[in-house]
Amino acid sequence: MTESQQAKSDNSSKYTKKAKLVLGAAALLVVLALFFFTPLKWRIYHFYENLKDNHFTPGDKMYAANLLRRKDSINSIGLFRLIRPLNKNEKLDGEYVIRCDKIIYKDSLIKYKTAFIGEYLNHKVLYIKTVDNKKVFTNFYGIKPNAQAFLEGYFDQSRLPKGYTWADSSLYVISYDVTDKENY
Repeated sequence: MTESQQAKSDNSSKYTKKAKLVLGAAALLVVLALFFFTPLKWRIYHFYENLKDNHFTPGDKMYAANLLRRKDSINSIGLFRLIRPLNKNEKLDGEYVIRCDKIIYKDSLIKYKTAFIGEYLNHKVLYIKTVDNKKVFTNFYGIKPNAQAFLEGYFDQSRLPKGYTWADSSLYVISYDVTDKENY
């Protein structure tokens, strides 16, 4: 190989390395942008929070975290259910829950001198709509409620959005409302 051919080869090698670096950096920026500007970020964050904070296995007892210590007017832990569109062809961009007509009632826990609210079934990261109509991911635990503290018919069923129905009969509680320790 002559010197001029060697020089051309070295220059093209340098350009190839630079091009690979630029393309790699651009790909990394695209991946980071997708992570920070999509719901994937929040889903990953909530799965991490669950790994860190969820000490439950199916069948474990769950207890009210702070309900019995509250001095304000909050007197219950709301339970949630999955919803789905009535029109089977309509697609949601994730699983949604809304508050249903069932609660864990504080006065019942006090009456039976326990903070036990039910048995843990599973964990899910689900969409919920906030009061200002934004959708956010939240950690939920599937629950088999304690019959002594469980009230049905607490809210009007009209809370179910028009054009939707319940997806199933499973009940969920927001993860920060529960603990794995009896604190009565």
